[in-house]
Amino acid sequence: MFAVDAQTTKSKSKKKAKKTYMSSEAKAKAKEKAKVARVAKLTETRIEEYRVASLLSDSMRLDSERVARDSFEIQRQSYMATKLLERDSMNKATWAKLSAEKEMAAKTEHNLDEINRAANLGTYESRQVKIINQTYFEKARLLKENMELTDDVRKQQLATLNTERRAKIKATVGSSKDKKLEKERKEYFKKNGEDAQAKWIDEVEGFAKNN
Repeated sequence: MFAVDAQTTKSKSKKKAKKTYMSSEAKAKAKEKAKVARVAKLTETRIEEYRVASLLSDSMRLDSERVARDSFEIQRQSYMATKLLERDSMNKATWAKLSAEKEMAAKTEHNLDEINRAANLGTYESRQVKIINQTYFEKARLLKENMELTDDVRKQQLATLNTERRAKIKATVGSSKDKKLEKERKEYFKKNGEDAQAKWIDEVEGFAKNN
């Protein structure tokens, strides 16, 4: 009888051990399955985040282009309205000069927006490039108006200014975008005519070719 009980106990222990092993194996499989599901869910989430980010980037770019167009149109309309109001109260010669300067400024702003957009500059990069170009345009203007300088000294100093200008732009947008920006600038003005603000740059490059 003791032998029968011992055999029964041993059989029960084997069944229990087998059941415990199967339970552990099932848990391991379930755990691995859950891990795979989590990875798949994470991958799906990241893909969706990338898709949403791409859509947002495209939307921001289109908004930026629309704002640039609207801004140019608002400036043009404002200029025309001001022109009508001031025409009768200003000296004709003074008004003609002011009118030309305002129109040139609006045109320059528009040209720069078009060139910067063609060079794929971001909003911040475009704004910084405009500031740099305007700063060096003013410096070049003062140099050209300084009658105490000889032509050779003036040309040399203008060339130095342009080198500094390119270096600052390169530091702001990177070497690749700097080259693309210069390429787009030259191509744009071949198609659309010269820009007063960039004229000194072309003159400096002309000096270099002739020397």
